[in-house]
Parts: sequence; C-alpha cells; structure tokens
Amino acid sequence: MVTSADGGLDDLRLGRLRDGGTWVRELCRSCNSATGRYDEELARWWKALVLQWDLLRAQPIGTEAPFRLEDVRPGAFVRSVLAGMHALNRTLRSLWPELAHAVVTGGTTEAPSGLFLLLSLYTGDKRYVLGGPGVTKEVRLPNGTGGIIQPEAEIAWPPMHLVLVSESSRLPWPDSMDVLPWLQDAPDDTRDVAVRTVILGEGHLFMAEFGIPAEGA
Repeated sequence: MVTSADGGLDDLRLGRLRDGGTWVRELCRSCNSATGRYDEELARWWKALVLQWDLLRAQPIGTEAPFRLEDVRPGAFVRSVLAGMHALNRTLRSLWPELAHAVVTGGTTEAPSGLFLLLSLYTGDKRYVLGGPGVTKEVRLPNGTGGIIQPEAEIAWPPMHLVLVSESSRLPWPDSMDVLPWLQDAPDDTRDVAVRTVILGEGHLFMAEFGIPAEGA
C-alpha cells in the first residue's frame, strides 16, 4: 500500500498492509484546499442530473428527452472531476502538467492533443472509481462494439460516467461527449448547457449529447 503525506509526490512512502478497512488515494492538503472550491458545482450537476435521471429511467426505449442545465459553471465542473482523477492516477501530473496547473490555479487552457474526458449518463446502481498506470478493462458498448482500453482514470456514479482516455483507447463511444475543452472556461464562467438524451434500454447507458448554446440561443 502506498500512502502520501502532505508533501505530495515527493513524500510518497510504503505503508504496512493491515487487514480490514478501505483506502483511497487522495490529494495532498494544499491541492485539496485549492480544488475544494469546485466541489459545490460538481454536487450541483449531480443533483440536477439525478432529478432528470429519475424522470427518464422509466421512459420507453427510443424516447428522446432534451433538457437544459441553467446557469451552471462547466469550467468548475470539469476541474472538480479532474482533481479527483489526479488523486486516482498519480502519473497524470507528470504526463499532462498543463492539466494539473489549470485545475489548481483555475487558469484556462486548451485540452491536450489526443486526450479526452468523456461524459455520459447511465441507468442502474453500479458505481466505481478506477485509475492508475497500467490499468486495463474490457468495454462493451450498447451498439455491440467494444474492446480493451487503458483508462487514465474513470468515475462511475449514477447517473454520470466519466472516463479520461487517450487516443489509443478512444472507442467509438456512441453515448458520450468530450468535455475536456471546457477547461477553456474560467471556473466562474456561467452558461446554460443543453443535454439531449435517447433511452437505449433498461440498465444500459443512454445517449447524452452535451452542448453549450451560443449566446442568445
């Protein structure tokens, strides 16, 4: 087991394995304090989508159900997600330092080439987090396609599924949208976000297209 003190990556040390209990990688105290300001926005998205999810999950297959998240902060949302993913996978900081910088400082940046943060919605109660160097998993998509991917980090908590993948692991996900470009929004920028969903089947991912309407749309 690896534990981390407040010194961050420079103060990693081996810990003694003990029976029982659970453990999880967390950010160091300074980074956790710097990114905690985004958590309220992440909770706001989850609450809004849970309310929609409860309405949509009982709809027949093929139902189209557009809705809108009003006056949300996509820049704060994506930074909160990435902060958690940096805790899951300690190599992200060295692979894409511009991501860590944008998350901690709140500065804007373009998404790194060949890296995607895919957001989708799903039904069911399955929930998990995954991340770390060398992690692989088999994915089966609702359209029957699939394959083996190496996610940099993954968070599944109903009704949101978020996975950070590189180009080599970007399967033809029919039900997700890359939201990493939302790093070009400052954390306090507010917009309306339009969501279009199509119910694919009970217990399956349902298609979600997230988009930010143009001004005045």
